[in-house]
Amino acid sequence: MNRKTVAQVASIEDDFTIIINKGFLSGINANQLYYIVEVGDPIIDPETGRELERLERVKGWGKASHIQETIATIKSTQTQRDSAVRKTIRKKTGALTIFGDEVTEEIDGPDFRPVPFERVKIGDKVMIFEPVGKQ
Repeated sequence: MNRKTVAQVASIEDDFTIIINKGFLSGINANQLYYIVEVGDPIIDPETGRELERLERVKGWGKASHIQETIATIKSTQTQRDSAVRKTIRKKTGALTIFGDEVTEEIDGPDFRPVPFERVKIGDKVMIFEPVGKQ
């Protein structure tokens, strides 16, 4: 994964929505996946005493839902399967029974719920996600 800091969190709208300090003039686009990180304390190598790097704590993933010149709205794109909640989808098959009624098929499936960003703060870094090989 290539890591490139492109922005910082400038405002927090709600648990699922943040505003970043960059917009389309800086290359922010709606098709790009971004992740939000808090940069932690330096990690020190116990053998050498040398600073390795700072720990990045990922707080969530999102995409731009609205882009202005110098700011953009990023919404969480993470979902979690909630197996405890099931929804029933009813659809008519178009087939008729001997009584003339249409057959209704019921399908139970899992429900997916949105996952909020995790304790995002103003100043957290926003980075572009690029899978290996796409750099």
